[in-house]
Amino acid sequence: MKKLSIKNYILITLAILITGAAIWLPGFMMHKDSDSFYGKVGDVPSEYYSGPSESIIKNASKQLTEEQCNQLITGVWESEVTPVSEEDCKYTGFGMKTLVVSHINDLYAKGLYPRNLSSDTDNWYSWEAKPYRALDSTFKTYAAFFWEINFTKFDGSETHRFIVSEYGDILYAEANTKESLGKFTPKLSNGSYLLDYFGHADVFYTTYSITSNDDNIITSVTVDDVAKAFKTDEVSSAAKNNIQKQIDSSSSFIPDFTTFKPDESLWLKQTGGTSINYSISSCTTYNNYKLILLPEKTQ
Repeated sequence: MKKLSIKNYILITLAILITGAAIWLPGFMMHKDSDSFYGKVGDVPSEYYSGPSESIIKNASKQLTEEQCNQLITGVWESEVTPVSEEDCKYTGFGMKTLVVSHINDLYAKGLYPRNLSSDTDNWYSWEAKPYRALDSTFKTYAAFFWEINFTKFDGSETHRFIVSEYGDILYAEANTKESLGKFTPKLSNGSYLLDYFGHADVFYTTYSITSNDDNIITSVTVDDVAKAFKTDEVSSAAKNNIQKQIDSSSSFIPDFTTFKPDESLWLKQTGGTSINYSISSCTTYNNYKLILLPEKTQ
């Protein structure tokens, strides 16, 4: 009887110990784990800070105007530029190359570019197209695509380089030739032809009408039923300093860019649609020509 009582006492004691451990041990372990992590900073999984998805960026970017795209590309709207795949773009490299050739030939006719790029037996060019994306630095939600298009004449006597938006706007043009460019002087008053390339597949453009008013050229055009007007104007000395700063920082969107001091700069002031000012600047030497179009950066 005594042995049975001792056995029962032992069993009851073990039961009490096990129950107590079951109640106390989880709390102890949790407290120990929390102490071990207290004051330590761990890495946040990338999915928590990677920003909006590509589908969100794509949909949000559809709301951008042509002018906002140009601001993103040129860094006036602070952005991060990265190379992308052709599959990410709206148009193919061949399509953009064809657009650029047609546009540059139009600029040649308007006195804004020293060479015609139409290929024939004596004037054939190889070409290379590289796409890029400018993504806004703040929200990482809005993106604009653009292309660098390079042409080389068959005999190596000429190279041409262009930075062009997917709208077909020529933001930068450069010609290098072994022979002299002759007496070429760009007619910057026709600078509106750098924008709103008519003949673009997705947009209907009316033809331009140009009038002269107090030595300023006024260009009118209708884009998707929105009337716009572009007026050239002189650049003050103070504004030239700001334009030079913008040109100096253009390496952000022009690969291997070499800055230059313009021979001439003009304002291209746009009204209608999204009102904006652009600066047009050019520099011409014996065998080199550079032309750049930049949205105004306001303070």
